[in-house]
Amino acid sequence: MPIPDENFFELQKYSALMSSHLHWENREHYFELIKKLFNGPMHFLELRKKYQAIHEARESLEANLILLEPDPKSKGFGILIGDLIMLFDLYCPDPSLRESHELSEEELRDVVQKIFIEMKEPSPENSKENI
Repeated sequence: MPIPDENFFELQKYSALMSSHLHWENREHYFELIKKLFNGPMHFLELRKKYQAIHEARESLEANLILLEPDPKSKGFGILIGDLIMLFDLYCPDPSLRESHELSEEELRDVVQKIFIEMKEPSPENSKENI
């Protein structure tokens, strides 16, 4: 198997930055969708659709060699959205079917709340100075 050259790693890093940037640019819509989760039943379809649409947009931009300048404020935002999406796979509303690694609605809401706070008030290590 050939070893990727340094250009591969640079492109991979840029792709991750662009993904975070695109998610961050859509943060207000994400915030609305997350607020809907807090105010109603835990349905994730809209949030998953938004997440997938952003990934498809990034792939399209990359395929057409359209480059963007990622905003430094967007650093880490894509990871938080990805973490949120992965959490939904751990949710099991029925206690009689829930396995030890799965989350109840209360546990899920607690974790989503923590991620939501981090999204709105990024930690210092994701600040502009560290880019």
